[in-house]
Amino acid sequence: MAPLSPLPPSPMDQRTICVACGGKGFSLQRKTQCEIAADICAVIHCNEDRMRLLRAGHVDLEKRTEELHRQLACVSHPRVASTFSTLLPPEVLSEIFGLALEDDFFNASDIKTGPWTFSYVCRSWRFAACGDPAIWTSILIDNFRSVTIGTSDKVSISYPQRDPTSLLSAVLFRSNQRDINIVFNISRDKTDVPILMEESKRWKSASICVPPELIPMLDAVEGNVPRLSKLHIGLSNLGRYVDIDIPPVPLPLVVAFSVAPALKEVSFDGLGIDQVVDLPWSQMTSLTDACECVQPRTCAKILSLHQQNSHFIFVVFQYFLKS
Repeated sequence: MAPLSPLPPSPMDQRTICVACGGKGFSLQRKTQCEIAADICAVIHCNEDRMRLLRAGHVDLEKRTEELHRQLACVSHPRVASTFSTLLPPEVLSEIFGLALEDDFFNASDIKTGPWTFSYVCRSWRFAACGDPAIWTSILIDNFRSVTIGTSDKVSISYPQRDPTSLLSAVLFRSNQRDINIVFNISRDKTDVPILMEESKRWKSASICVPPELIPMLDAVEGNVPRLSKLHIGLSNLGRYVDIDIPPVPLPLVVAFSVAPALKEVSFDGLGIDQVVDLPWSQMTSLTDACECVQPRTCAKILSLHQQNSHFIFVVFQYFLKS
């Protein structure tokens, strides 16, 4: 009997297949099922790695595109590019504004000075300036030198046209009930006087230069200056009040500051200490009086004050004879 020939391999143990190897073509291999599965897993892992690299590259391209868009916006809008305010929080901007102003007085009706200038640069500067009450508290009201922005002014910032009264109201609003320091230099225009009188409880220091006929208007603050610590009263446009060729017209008396619990320093210019009806002398530390005409009652009052108030730290009396 002839010997039997060997049986062929089972189709389940050995087969001819076509395997994709990483995209590099096809090769015919004789492999078991386990080897086939391992090859497929390797190809899957390879493809996943390549997909991760492609996604990372896509993210980098998106970031670079966004940066290019920002650079394009800066080139297209140089004013936006020139400001660094977007990099600084409002608190830092407010601190910078305060250092720049150094508590200097600014004309409330001149929007090209003081904190006004910061509020018209850009939105973030305006937010910081209008939100800081401290930089709006040293106020000059001066209708002798009020500035109006006209069409002939060549400025790079567009300023709105507003009347002085509304500007003063805006300043007082932005000071947000803080103590205020005022320099009040007015002629015969009484427009802004009532607005300031209403805020007298916030006066910390007040320098008032008015014509004699407006002195009685100060009576409106009598008993309503609880924080006032420093006071100066000067007279302007004296004219007939001191003319030596005709009998002088009596100056009005100042009666508004007899009740001022915080008052320490007082000075007068052109008025004369005898024109003041009582002040809280017992608490005061500084007194200055300068005027042209010396009346006998003035000397008597000076002597009386000297005897009763030896605690004065600084006293100056200046009297000038008109030639």
